[in-house]
Amino acid sequence: MYVKGPRLNRISITGLFTAMVLVLLVSCGGDPAGSGFSTGEGSSFSLSCSSPFAGPGCVPSQGGGTVGILPVCNDDQPGIIDACGVTITNPIDLHDPIAISVSSLTANTRHTITIVDTDVTPLEITPTGGLLAISDSVGAINKAVIVQNMPLGAFLGDYTVTISEEGGDGSTDQTLSYTLADLSRVRCVNGSGTATASFLSTETVFAKVDANAGPLSDGTYDVYVLSDLQKPLANGGLISGTPATITIASGTGTIDLGTASTYSIGGYDVVVDVNRNGLFNQGTDLISRHNRLMSCFAVQGPSGTAVQQIASDKNGNKREIFDSNANIAAIRDIQAFVIPTERSAVTMPGAVDTYLVAHQGTWTNGDALVDVSGVAKRSPVQNDSNSEAPWVLLPFNNLASLGGMTCYDVVIDTNQNGTFEFGTDYVDNEDHLGNNACGVRISTAGCSNVSFGGVGTSDGGTSSALGDGDTTTDTAINLTGTITGSPDTAYLTITAGEQSNTIILAVAVDGSFNINIPLFAGDNHITVSGIYADNSTCSQTITITSLTDLALFRAQLTWDGSTDMDLHLVRPGGTYSNGGGGAGDCNYSNCKVGLDGQGSNSISWGTGGEEDDPKLDVDCISCGNGIENIWMNQITEDGEYKVYVDAFFGAENDVTVTISILGTTVGQVNCGTMVSGGPTDSCFVGTITWSGGTGGIGSFTPSGVKADDF
Repeated sequence: MYVKGPRLNRISITGLFTAMVLVLLVSCGGDPAGSGFSTGEGSSFSLSCSSPFAGPGCVPSQGGGTVGILPVCNDDQPGIIDACGVTITNPIDLHDPIAISVSSLTANTRHTITIVDTDVTPLEITPTGGLLAISDSVGAINKAVIVQNMPLGAFLGDYTVTISEEGGDGSTDQTLSYTLADLSRVRCVNGSGTATASFLSTETVFAKVDANAGPLSDGTYDVYVLSDLQKPLANGGLISGTPATITIASGTGTIDLGTASTYSIGGYDVVVDVNRNGLFNQGTDLISRHNRLMSCFAVQGPSGTAVQQIASDKNGNKREIFDSNANIAAIRDIQAFVIPTERSAVTMPGAVDTYLVAHQGTWTNGDALVDVSGVAKRSPVQNDSNSEAPWVLLPFNNLASLGGMTCYDVVIDTNQNGTFEFGTDYVDNEDHLGNNACGVRISTAGCSNVSFGGVGTSDGGTSSALGDGDTTTDTAINLTGTITGSPDTAYLTITAGEQSNTIILAVAVDGSFNINIPLFAGDNHITVSGIYADNSTCSQTITITSLTDLALFRAQLTWDGSTDMDLHLVRPGGTYSNGGGGAGDCNYSNCKVGLDGQGSNSISWGTGGEEDDPKLDVDCISCGNGIENIWMNQITEDGEYKVYVDAFFGAENDVTVTISILGTTVGQVNCGTMVSGGPTDSCFVGTITWSGGTGGIGSFTPSGVKADDF
């Protein structure tokens, strides 16, 4: 164990398959998503992004001096769409999900969505009364999954989708159409060959390939299992990991993917590399699902209390605070999204009812479900895993009309009987830390308790004042302000696309706060919230755009900040230096470059100058708002980069590290309780495996193991 002495020259700031996560240089998914589900102390994932599929809008090109994948995958076309938001004109496989984007609807209004098979006597395949959806504040139902699995016995051929305003006269109805075909596919199945998406740890996962009426020939092909955390695979993109092989004979074949205990709780996708070139070639290779957040299989626990975060923003980032004063709809509208951590007693319901209800500290069997907006929303789910893609619960401008209430829960009523049942339904009455609390907090409209005093840099460099909507070339900022009214708790949430994090915000006796926070590349929506004794919330949001390069990967450490936790990144072949130092370990003593990211560090990794060295922006020492950030913009040294946390001083109960690769949150590990100088002094967060240099790909394997040293 390293004996820790005093630190000098430090300034305290006041105020199976190894391919667990695949991310490309820049990959598809204009609206990727992330969310969280815990597997206990030491390991949890933050579901962030989508299944690896790209539509015809994904076009590979060359990037810089190396081969990079730069697909166009942020389209927002109308009609039946693929994962890239591109209108689909070709037949869709019978077992693929179906999504729509429609506009020119009445804003903030309930609509029914019905799907009818038109090739025979008209047959409605949606539940009685159709799906119930809400248009957003601009009159759109955007990138919504309306079919996650066609029902058993569904016919091939043509279908129509009708979107109707509830209680309307039909004059604003919109109709779309699509065609189903029996194409070559890969599906996840159980040992009996039955299509299955939910697996307990003791069960074995299989993948079954069928040629059907598609062009797949008999032969031997490569099979990859990928975590469902990443963005869609770009057409021509590298596939990460070591493949297994499957043999197709007489048009079919099955492969054993191992017991579910091999995988962490969460969702996974299966890719069949038909031409065995290690690239995803659209139209040739097979993929298990074609829409974001729709996994081939999910590893779940047995039925239980089923309490987990469900409320999310548009991009699937889990959050409990929604700012009705914000002007960014993506983080303002309340959505429901879940890949359940537990198996429901009801499987394959087709659709579920989702309620926004008054908060209850304890839910008991038989509790009546009364939606505060008047009626539950009905949305499709994915077969027996009961996974649900983001689905609007309440648009922002309906928030102020809920009678002044600000504290709610979200309940997914799997059997649609209007009452809560343990082991069957899912409830969100906890915050981002897993505490029993409001599942959803809505900021009081027009509240003025939160004010921002200034945004800029404060690390000895040139100070520059920033305001809402401004841009900066800095990698981190200093944020000051005031929260009046003596809040019980204060939070800061920073969201950028599919990346989001919430931390406790330290507030002085006079209500002031002062915090250094790292920025993500692009638009950063920063929400500061005060929570009061009556459960009311006041929030304000500003947006700061960082013009910095997109980090190849990033590790972000958060804790409550009253102690001194340190983030470490160890290079391939390097050694963890408990307490700081070490040429192969990036930490506070040799890597800090300041808020603007322009400072010099004292390490030299790779073959270039400082450009291919890691960087640490801030070193938080009892700063009250614990957050540290290490990232790399260029990589010339492939291999395994290991992430650690060192409890340099004090004890903490909730030490969390979030890993992002190319702008996508791919993992979140909760190291739990850490105490300096004891057996939980250090936490091995996990390994980022990188190949292909700056133009390559990376994966993350979580750990969470703690020891006195490593």
